[in-house]
Amino acid sequence: MAAEVKKNVYPNIEGITSLLGEGGIATLLKDVQGTERKVNDILKQLSDLEEEARRRAAEEEEARRAAELQAAREEAERRAAEEKEAAAEAERAAEAAKRELKKDEKKPKKKRKNSLKFAITK
Repeated sequence: MAAEVKKNVYPNIEGITSLLGEGGIATLLKDVQGTERKVNDILKQLSDLEEEARRRAAEEEEARRAAELQAAREEAERRAAEEKEAAAEAERAAEAAKRELKKDEKKPKKKRKNSLKFAITK
């Protein structure tokens, strides 16, 4: 009975062997191995493509960050230049005001005695 159990465990394999013969099974095994190699090659290519996509994404991210950093630097330089120009303008205005004060101090003051006397006598 043990022999019957073993014989019935693999009935499909025995049926294929009887249909294909020994040469047919060997051909099928070679075809399966060839297909496995092709699948492995495809998987390797897919892995390479995914790695390339990750590398490109990393490069693009690095380029984007570099561009943002450059834009921030340019903005900081522009603001610094504006602040410097505003400080220079304020300095020029202060100098002009000082010149006006000195100019006013150098002018002789008009005497108002007469106008005061006139206002008092009325």
